[in-house]
Amino acid sequence: MDQLIYVAVKVDKCLREPVVVRPFIYIWNYKTIIQNLQTEVKKLEGKQNTVQHSVDEAKSNGEEIEQHAIDWLDNVEKTIDEA
Repeated sequence: MDQLIYVAVKVDKCLREPVVVRPFIYIWNYKTIIQNLQTEVKKLEGKQNTVQHSVDEAKSNGEEIEQHAIDWLDNVEKTIDEA
């Protein structure tokens, strides 16, 4: 019976620790997380500019722009604003 209690306590500790520790990891590494987010936003902005340029060029040539490209640009704008 003692071994069963010991195992139950160990399992409980293993399951709870990550839940308690994870928020502190985020707090500890927040600068790195923010820097990574800023880097990814800059990459996304670069892609957005490239696609927007292609769309503008296609429009000036009288080409039809596919809806998924327009939707992507809208979604990118929202994502960048949220970030």
